[in-house]
Amino acid sequence: MALMRLPEGRRRGRGRLWLAVGLVCAVGTALVGGARLEGSGGRGRIIVAARVAAAPRAVGPGTAELHRLIAKNAALFSGSAKGRVVALTFDDGPGLYTARIVTTLRRLKVPATFFEIGEQISSYRTLVANMVKWGFVIGDHTWTHPDLELLSAAQVNNQVAWTAHLITKISGEHVQLIRPPYGAQDARIRTLVGRLGLLSVLWNIDTRDWSLPGTPAIVASALAVRPGGIILMHDGGGPRGETLAALPAIVRGLRTRGFHLVTIPELLAIAPPTHLQD
Repeated sequence: MALMRLPEGRRRGRGRLWLAVGLVCAVGTALVGGARLEGSGGRGRIIVAARVAAAPRAVGPGTAELHRLIAKNAALFSGSAKGRVVALTFDDGPGLYTARIVTTLRRLKVPATFFEIGEQISSYRTLVANMVKWGFVIGDHTWTHPDLELLSAAQVNNQVAWTAHLITKISGEHVQLIRPPYGAQDARIRTLVGRLGLLSVLWNIDTRDWSLPGTPAIVASALAVRPGGIILMHDGGGPRGETLAALPAIVRGLRTRGFHLVTIPELLAIAPPTHLQD
């Protein structure tokens, strides 16, 4: 069943609970951390265990800082100016443009972080596995892209745990990061995802590429970033030809200004935030 999704920078219709948790019906039967979905064809029912097990503690660049931020119940909006690093991030994939965006980034030798929607991953399993092999980082963007603030704790756990489990199963890498759809997160959401070993990652530069403002506008927005910045773009959720076309100019412009492009875990390791935001 196709569902309309709104981009991160445009939280419209939060009251429209199109996500009703029967939403994952097309998945068939899934088992993750004590919760499973049974049924198909729109008649699924959610079985929720009393407890969703936390993910194993991952290791790698920035892991110590990640655990520090989780312990402080903080979200990541940007890093510090140390090292003049910038992180490119992409949301709402995988989709029709993801492979071309990945190919362009590989040609430009640019690492990036992708926040993937669980229900879309099955159609791109090989691509997702290869992205991890090629050095890209895959984060959790929930199963069906709901506003997490509107969900119960059990529903949040299901949305997040199913997606993390699938990414780990396909890639062999534990998921450490989550980007809440629409940027909708609060202390409750940070606590819930933190119990699953995930850090909430937001952004401080929104290119608004979801609004199709034109390639020059996307480039200009990205190049307004400061050291430690996290740039939001999209590889899914709609036509992303403008985003794809903007990438070479964005990368060239950032490098000309002396920026080093990194993944979110690398940003945490090199330029951890000095000021935390709720």
